[in-house]
Parts: sequence; structure tokens; C-alpha cells
Amino acid sequence: MNNFSRSSFICLMQAAILFIAIVGSSAVSVAQSAGYDRGFFIESEEEDFRLRMNMRTQTRYTLEMPEDENEEMISSITMRRVRLKFSGHAYSEDLRYYLQLDFGRGSSAVIDAYTNYTFRSGFDLRIGSFKTPFSRQQLTSSGSLALVDRSPSDKAFGAGRDIGLMFHNGSLNQFEWAVGVFTGGGISSRVNGGNIHGTVVTDSETSEVEGSIEGARISNVEEFELPMIVGRIGFNFGEIRGYKESDFSGGALRFATGISLLSHVDEDMIAEFDTSVKGFGTSLLATIFYRQNSEIETSDMGFFIQADYLYRERFGPVVRFTQISEDEEVASRELIGGFNVYFNSHKVKWQNDFALLSSFDGDEESTEQRFRSQLQFAF
Repeated sequence: MNNFSRSSFICLMQAAILFIAIVGSSAVSVAQSAGYDRGFFIESEEEDFRLRMNMRTQTRYTLEMPEDENEEMISSITMRRVRLKFSGHAYSEDLRYYLQLDFGRGSSAVIDAYTNYTFRSGFDLRIGSFKTPFSRQQLTSSGSLALVDRSPSDKAFGAGRDIGLMFHNGSLNQFEWAVGVFTGGGISSRVNGGNIHGTVVTDSETSEVEGSIEGARISNVEEFELPMIVGRIGFNFGEIRGYKESDFSGGALRFATGISLLSHVDEDMIAEFDTSVKGFGTSLLATIFYRQNSEIETSDMGFFIQADYLYRERFGPVVRFTQISEDEEVASRELIGGFNVYFNSHKVKWQNDFALLSSFDGDEESTEQRFRSQLQFAF
């Protein structure tokens, strides 16, 4: 059994054991309820235990066409995401859990694993591995995007998952807030200390290990010294679904806006402002990033603007422009257009996009073309 199949099998078995354990804990009751409600679920008779299971797959074709005619075009087919999700509550509706596994791109990984406790309405504590409260598009599920994937500015300015704790009031209120303390190292596995023989790769996207490790430990974080602090406030007007792209609700004009701040202690500070406007099938999304690095005294900026229109809840053209500047000089641009066919809103859809990707090095500019086609199935 190769590394991919072995790691995938182990992760799948862990998911099965978790499912059986939670179902078994609910089976103490004489009767349970089960069915489908935004996912398959089972619930104890007293409703003190509930488990919901969801799945999502994204099959993607990519064709990359470099500017240099001497370079070959690269085409690939990947299972970009294969997600299995378990969520619910245990002992009380105030104590919720969330576990998300990914088997895509030839690897297996736990990408979300946290518990969330509600002390009172509007005051929650979340602990574990999850998305930091930074950037609207990052907080939007990759299954609810209008284009095949997020803007390049997402990774360029530090949005993503991490391990930590966060106080928040949820994202469904007219006024939302969140503040958390995180490790600042993301969620990839790392080897800390000891002796490494051969090649050891423990990134969550590959999960391949060759050689051996002696006297070391594998951890989700590097040697932890100073924390990363992330905060966000947001306003939502008109019952907008601000963390789902495209306007499936339709109706009059609604909008949402948010401000996020991410600070690595004694290193850099990143600020983000975003706004989402929806109405009559049209959706607009814009985000601005600013990063100030105190160590090397540089500043970077980035922004993107995206627009799409939903016709009869079935067809959706979409465009986006992204620009990233490093130390006041343009470093990269993305101009992308796409067309989607929705068979069941975001759950079952076919997405296609074509992009011009430009990179700059002084006065030199190079532009490559990229085509992507992706089929998503989710329940």
C-alpha cells in the first residue's frame, strides 16, 4: 500500500470510528431520530447528542499555457478537494463540535477540528484548529465561491487556518465580532529538533515520508514563541448571506462589510477591509489588504474586485481583477472571467474560468494563460 492509500485509509478509519462512537453514545436512548437536514444526521431521543455528516468533492481540470513558446503547456486532472465533515453537539446544544477531513490532491489531512461552547447568546469560545477571523473570501467556504478558487491575494496576505482559541458571536448577527490568539504557524505538520535521515516531507498537502527521524517530534506548530492575534468586526444589512458568493436569495439590495486585523507580535501587521453587495441576482465583492513589516520596514498592498450575475438560478457569468504590490511596486495581476452552471445552487455545479496571470520583475512583465473546469458535488 503506497503512502497515499495508507494515509487515506488511516484517516478514513479514524472518521469511521468517530462516527460509530458518537452514534453509539446516542444509542443509549431507546429511540433516535435520523434523516436529512443540510446533511445526514442522527439525534438522541433527548436531543442532547446530534451528529451531522456532509461530503463534498471537487474534480478539476487545469490547463496552463506559458508565455514562452518554447515551454510546454501543462494539463492536469486532480481531485482538488474531497471533504468529509462531521458536526453537531454533545451533552448540550451549547457544546458543539466540528471535524473536517480532506482526502484531495493525493493526501489526507485533518483541516478543521474544534469545539465551540456558548456561554450565553452572543458570546462563544472556540478552541482547536479552524480558520482565523480574517478576510471575507477566506471565511467563505471553498464550496460557495463564484469562481473555481479564491483570489491570489488570499494566500499572499496570510488568510487561512491555524491552531488557537477565539471568542466570537457568530456570523449571522447584524453586528459580528471575533478576536483570537493563534500560533501563527498554520496547521501543517513539522519536525522540531532531532536528527533527520533521508527526505522527510510532512506538509498536510503531501503527507509523504521517506527516510527516518531520530530524536525529533512531529508537531502541528514550530517551536512556539510569540502568538499571532487576529480580530474582526462586521456589519450585515438586509439579511444578506455575506459568506456565500452569488445571489441565490434574490430580492432587494443588501450589503455587508467587515474589517480584519492580523498581527504577528514583533513582526508584521496586516489589515483588511471587505464589502459584499447583493441584489436582484447581482453580487459584488471587493477587498483591500495592507501589510506593514516592522522588521525590514516594507509595506505591501493588494486588492481584488469581483462581480457576478445569476440568471434564473442556473447560469452565472463572473469576472475578477486582482493586483498585489510589494514595497510599492506591482508584483502580480490576475484578470479572470468565468461561467458557471448551477444544477442545485452551490451543492452541484459546473464551473469554468479563463485567466491572464501577469508577474512583474522591475520593467519586465510575463503573462501566462490558464483554463480551469471544475465539477462540484456536495450534500
